[in-house]
Amino acid sequence: TLTRSRRILGEDHPDTILSSTQLGLALWSLGHYRQASMIQNDTLTRSRRILGEDHPTTLASAHVLGMILWSLGEYRRARQLQTDAFARSRRILGEDQFLTLHLASGLGLTLDSLGEHQLARRRHHDAFTRGRRILGEDHPITLRIASFVGLNLESSGKHREAHYVQNDTFNRLRTVLGEDHPYTLRSGSLLGLTLGSLGEQQQARRLQKDVLARYRRVLGTDHPETLISASRLAADLRRSGEHRQARALDEDTLARSRRTLGDDHPDTLVVADNVATGRCAPGGYHHAREARCTQDCVRRTCIEARS
Repeated sequence: TLTRSRRILGEDHPDTILSSTQLGLALWSLGHYRQASMIQNDTLTRSRRILGEDHPTTLASAHVLGMILWSLGEYRRARQLQTDAFARSRRILGEDQFLTLHLASGLGLTLDSLGEHQLARRRHHDAFTRGRRILGEDHPITLRIASFVGLNLESSGKHREAHYVQNDTFNRLRTVLGEDHPYTLRSGSLLGLTLGSLGEQQQARRLQKDVLARYRRVLGTDHPETLISASRLAADLRRSGEHRQARALDEDTLARSRRTLGDDHPDTLVVADNVATGRCAPGGYHHAREARCTQDCVRRTCIEARS
């Protein structure tokens, strides 16, 4: 569609710009973050020049690029772009408009990744309240935002509250979208994360194993979401004392993450830290020097905050 639009309408036609934004969104969903970033940077520049900063198509393009930057771990760039687009959308389209809700929840994710949990919570809760009122409790977008509310509570150490939200959201998503939908899998993985924090290791491990198997089948072994799911399962295995299995899974995940995301991506750094920790665990001590087990030297980031 984009190729035809470029040939017939030209690079700068509004319909071409919209098609390009949709392509960037599709590539992001498939986990091709670098390729999506290249396309979306060009698209946003064209949209700003042709349609203006405040045009809905420009704001939608800014939202997609913001999510791509977040997925790439470029949190400060994402925050700057999302903050500006959210303010414009709220002023031009209104608080309750669909795009404004997306921008609010996207900004909340970035703020969580930067450790600004209180500010993120305001964004998430406001978007969730509006989504529930406008779209209904069981709308996929409302449930997606609810997952982010649960993640924020988990990141803030409010595990019981997080469990209540995540459990309800996961059950609703299974009913509305089915077991294998990416929203459902993401919610299940976050619920498993919270169960692990609460010490419910068997339940967490069982859920994470199921989610990872579905991720591998639905999105593929190397998709970034699959890699995050694998890292969470390894953490549960490690907590349960299954160090060899955890270490093997972590090392496989690290190799895939380096290949897919690059050595310096925040998620890759977290998995690298997990590998070092695992090699220092029982059964892995003889690898300690090689692994350079120094957790404090590895940058901790919100691996839990992907969507």
